[in-house]
Amino acid sequence: MYKLKLLSLLAFILLISGVSSAYSLSHFALTGTSSENLTITIPYTIEPKIGNDLLTAGDEIGVFDSEGNCWGAGAWIGGNNSIAISVFGFVEGDESLGIPDEPGMPVGELMKFRIWDNETNTEYNVVSATVQSGNLKYATNKILFLTSLQAYLVPAVPNITNPTNNSVMVSLSGNLTWDATANTDSYDYTLSANSDFSNPLLDGNTTSTSVAYTSLNNGTVYYFRVRGKNSVGNGNYATSTFTTILPQVTLTSPADNSKAQPLSGTLSWNTVSGATAYEVIIATDIAFNSVVASETTSSNSYSYSGLLNYTNYYWKVRAKNGANLGTYSTIFTFQTLLSAPVITNPLNNAVGVAVSGNFAWTAVTGATFYSIQVSTDAGFGSFVYNAANVSATNFAYSGLANNTTYYVRVKANNSDGSGNWSLSQFKTVVATPTNISPINNAFSQPLNGTLQWSSVTGATAYEVEMSTNSAFTNIILSNMNV
Repeated sequence: MYKLKLLSLLAFILLISGVSSAYSLSHFALTGTSSENLTITIPYTIEPKIGNDLLTAGDEIGVFDSEGNCWGAGAWIGGNNSIAISVFGFVEGDESLGIPDEPGMPVGELMKFRIWDNETNTEYNVVSATVQSGNLKYATNKILFLTSLQAYLVPAVPNITNPTNNSVMVSLSGNLTWDATANTDSYDYTLSANSDFSNPLLDGNTTSTSVAYTSLNNGTVYYFRVRGKNSVGNGNYATSTFTTILPQVTLTSPADNSKAQPLSGTLSWNTVSGATAYEVIIATDIAFNSVVASETTSSNSYSYSGLLNYTNYYWKVRAKNGANLGTYSTIFTFQTLLSAPVITNPLNNAVGVAVSGNFAWTAVTGATFYSIQVSTDAGFGSFVYNAANVSATNFAYSGLANNTTYYVRVKANNSDGSGNWSLSQFKTVVATPTNISPINNAFSQPLNGTLQWSSVTGATAYEVEMSTNSAFTNIILSNMNV
């Protein structure tokens, strides 16, 4: 018996000869100390681990009771160094002598170990420990030698890859995904429209790293969380917040494929729930490479101007709320109206225009026929001519009144519609006077006399010429202002 005790004492001396004293702790804090303790020796030869990784210098080991009080702790030194941890025990005082209780681990309490990873600042509370002999229950003035010490890892926090945190324009259907984590058997996941994850839309467990979702609402904030699980326990949740895409805008006016649209007008569309603004784009090509207008408006309409005649335009709109956008609407197209012809005969404000002749105007691209109206009324309340289907770029007229102001307007047409009227006004020539005296072919006229003619409405003067031949090549009298 004495020989056995001697051998045990020798083994103890040999073991503790490599034991280093603990230095200051940075993580575990003792709940208290007392005048009695138990010593736990942790030889370096047992290779304490976190998972499959050896402890490194600066990692800490704590000893706790069932209520989470820390009564002993030490820092691992590394190398060929063992450590010894003093675990302070409860000491009952003597009330009659005024001696208070000393806090500490109760005798017979099963001691629990925790390990803190200095590098990752992670505390592990699922730790397995075995002793050389006996058990891990606290007893005063006892020395225990550990034969193993290992922390088991719960899964690390997953990295959510889709949707990433604070994502916007997220699809209403898709997959929630995350990176796989080590030491993980499965994953718990929850999707909810509430930040406290109440009334979840999805709530389950999977061995995969993705889960499908469908039928989310437009323009809505959702909350997603996922954590790993294994036989040790549950890891911490990773969380992600995302906002779904805003609803698609429906264009209303002008209708798709509208023709003969004005060069200045208004585009309109339906309002979208959750939108604070709208982006509208107009282009001359369906790929929107040639943009003529790109604006943001808080209204559900946009006034445009300055478009070109007889040109196809394409437009689209999407809803906006901060960084969150909707998809663009279906693309609509419209064609602007034909150009107005330029009246070339008679020119605007011409005077002395013949009472018979031809109206003429320039050809208009896209026109298949023209309309012409002639009136003595600037408002065209009545017509001298009203021709609606003129295929040429001229129109014959006759029988106009002398010395009269006329108004003429012309517009281009095709099967899709009409352009704007072009407008011109002119004044016809004054009437020709009638010679009264001497009468035509008179003879035996005096060498001196008077020429007479009829007055003409609107005339302010008359021009008189007399010649000895009908060609008026030998003029003997010329008065320009009679």
